[in-house]
Amino acid sequence: MESSNKNTISCVSAVYSAWDKMEDILFRPFEAGKWFLLGFSAWLANLGQGMNMGFNYSFPQSSDFSSPSIKGNGGESTLSILQQLFDSRFFSVAFILMIAAIAILIVFIAIILALVMKWVRSRGTFVFIHNLIAGKTQIVQPWNRYSRQGNSLFLLRILVGFIVFISVVLCLAIGILLLLKSIMAGRIDALGIGGIIFMLASVLLIVIASAAISLSIESFIVPIMFKRMGGAWDAMLDFISLVNLNPFAFIRFFLMYFLLWICATTAIIVFLVSTCCFCCMGFILLSLPYIWAVLLLPVLVFFRLYSIEFLAQFGPGHDLRSSFSKVEPGSSTDIPVCDRK
Repeated sequence: MESSNKNTISCVSAVYSAWDKMEDILFRPFEAGKWFLLGFSAWLANLGQGMNMGFNYSFPQSSDFSSPSIKGNGGESTLSILQQLFDSRFFSVAFILMIAAIAILIVFIAIILALVMKWVRSRGTFVFIHNLIAGKTQIVQPWNRYSRQGNSLFLLRILVGFIVFISVVLCLAIGILLLLKSIMAGRIDALGIGGIIFMLASVLLIVIASAAISLSIESFIVPIMFKRMGGAWDAMLDFISLVNLNPFAFIRFFLMYFLLWICATTAIIVFLVSTCCFCCMGFILLSLPYIWAVLLLPVLVFFRLYSIEFLAQFGPGHDLRSSFSKVEPGSSTDIPVCDRK
């Protein structure tokens, strides 16, 4: 691994460089067609983080409540028949089994959809980076080219999610056992209070650690995989070696990222509030799938480039721009790429 001067690693210079390149890509010149094409790859890379599933709800009409009861055979009303059926043991067991089956089916479908979206997002992440670095607005070619890296990233995210889930369950189980033991003793003593504190503190730490790991994967492990054309495990080892080389630089990176995230979130909130006078158009547009990615494309491009520019300061071996030759002019899918540092 190439050496780097610790004094040259600056998150501030990465911010300026990412901002300049974002302006070059999106505004020099501004092309609406390019925004929609690049926005699609950005949407794939962030699938599941901001979308509207578009469920249709059907509410009963007032006539459903005002209609008279229908008489059945033998002079019994429909309401009476349903009441007798509801009170029967057969109906209770069948109803519970039906609800349980529906709940299991819904959970199964939700898990499948979540896995599919996570897989598409993992593959789309490399498509988005490819378009930013290579100066393209392609989908199929980078989707196939980085299929191995996308699948490896998908498995890594599944593994991290599983570890986080197991950790939360274990911490909650320990805390609940301590609390139940205290309750069974007749009062909530120091043991029960300790169980509550343990649950809250452990879950909070797990959430913070999970957020840090997810941000590290997105910001550094993914670009390293893109650069080396390797798997997630090798990229993770490379990232750990970089952290050991200059840990304070990464601490500054995360602090700056958090500050930038606050600024971006504030700007989005101001935009939403300012559009409330226009029938809440901001809320409507940002709730539409794909459209929100096009509207927030400058934010998505900037944050994606921020980690790439920061990582490039560790040497040519971590500079993604050296992975591609100069883009040939004249192509309708070319995006001007700024080479200034």
